Amino acid sequence: MKVSQRLVSLIIMAAVCIGGLLTSLVNMSSQSTSIAVLPTLIGSLLCAALWYWHWRNGKYANYIFIFLVSIMLVIVLPDHFVYDEVASTIFLPAVLALILTGPIGVVATALGLIVALLIRAGFQGIYTTPVALIVYFLITGGMALARLITDQALSSVQESARAAELSRTQMAQQAQAIEEANDLLMTQLDQQSELLNLVTSLETPILRLADGVLLAPVVGHIDPGRADRLLQRMLATAHAERAQVVIIDIGGVSLLDSTAAGNLIRTIQSLQIIGCRVILSGIAAQVAMTLVHQGINLDAVTIVRSPQEALELVL
Repeated sequence: MKVSQRLVSLIIMAAVCIGGLLTSLVNMSSQSTSIAVLPTLIGSLLCAALWYWHWRNGKYANYIFIFLVSIMLVIVLPDHFVYDEVASTIFLPAVLALILTGPIGVVATALGLIVALLIRAGFQGIYTTPVALIVYFLITGGMALARLITDQALSSVQESARAAELSRTQMAQQAQAIEEANDLLMTQLDQQSELLNLVTSLETPILRLADGVLLAPVVGHIDPGRADRLLQRMLATAHAERAQVVIIDIGGVSLLDSTAAGNLIRTIQSLQIIGCRVILSGIAAQVAMTLVHQGINLDAVTIVRSPQEALELVL
């Protein structure tokens, strides 16, 4: 359970009120004249009213409460504690100010109480002696200093807590921003992947001409990257379509270097391994010279002049 300053104030004020009422009742029942019963009873009732006001979030109720306790103490304090002997109860208002207010409240309460006692004693008695005054102000000053140090430490802790909360909020915002950026990046990567798949399908379209017959027209230069994509796409499509014949038309390839020729042969051999008959069409003169110069053996491949001729051959 978290104990707040307001809860502590209510408990202290209630304790003083109950203590004053009990003291009044005990002295009334014993018919004692050692203490002013009526002022104590009236003061206790006023303290109860201030407690209720403070409970209803009344402003300055705690300051008025300390002032009232100080006045009650000055009124009911026996004469020998005013003139001859220092009473320990004179520190009660300062202690209450220490708990209910702050260092300034402690100093103001201590000064106000000692002035009120001096006025009651006619500026005579024990409270005019230097020793009594020094001891009194050392004790009350120590209370004020202790409260000041405590308040500063509490303020430092609260400032650190606020800084930590601000840092946590900033970290949460940064984490959210990173997550949003990551989501955006993943979306862009997905879009790029879709575009790449579209480009791949457009640069090497594979057409289904009939049941078990596929046509793959190849246009442009066949670099290693494109050759790998061509091989993967042809193998995947041939397997999915259960193709028996794959017609590779290279009529759109005007130049075929040794690397591209090797990639083309690798594609043809891979298709043959999975059981496809490969028909090569549209070989240009320059491409034919490259294949012959490289010593590439195409005996296992059916070669025709055009895709139409290949289609007539298989149908």
